[in-house]
Amino acid sequence: MSHLDLLKQVLECKDWQVVVPLIVINELDGLKVNPPPLGPAAAEAICYVEQSLLARKLRVITQQGNGLSNLALRAQQLLPKTTEDGAHSVDAFIIQTVKDQIERHSGKSQNAERAVLVTGDRSMRIIAKARGVQAVTAAELKKEMKKSRDPVKPESPRKKGRG
Repeated sequence: MSHLDLLKQVLECKDWQVVVPLIVINELDGLKVNPPPLGPAAAEAICYVEQSLLARKLRVITQQGNGLSNLALRAQQLLPKTTEDGAHSVDAFIIQTVKDQIERHSGKSQNAERAVLVTGDRSMRIIAKARGVQAVTAAELKKEMKKSRDPVKPESPRKKGRG
């Protein structure tokens, strides 16, 4: 929500697949009733995610790993048995969703992370890393995107002078 512009950039570059846990949408639903600037920002984020989902630019998945084709029916009951340590927090479910994505892509690329959590919540990043999930801030993702757009160019060979 705070970095909707970054989400737009990630989707436009098409270098990564974006997966949004449904629980994040549910959290935004709860926030959209707040007064400005929080409420309108949450509503805008939901609208953008829904448009992107319908355009197949990103995926929204339930706690059970099922993909949604739209956000019309988006309530879900949290199932505590799916978290590694039985935790019941929203953060624990989000981290578990990332872990599930890592496991689903276990045979894929050896040169990149299979799934990465992007969050501004420092304690969530620490917990995620302790559970084996790579977690980065929006600033770190922006830096990584800049590196991928501006690869280091090899130096051109110098021409030897005739002598």
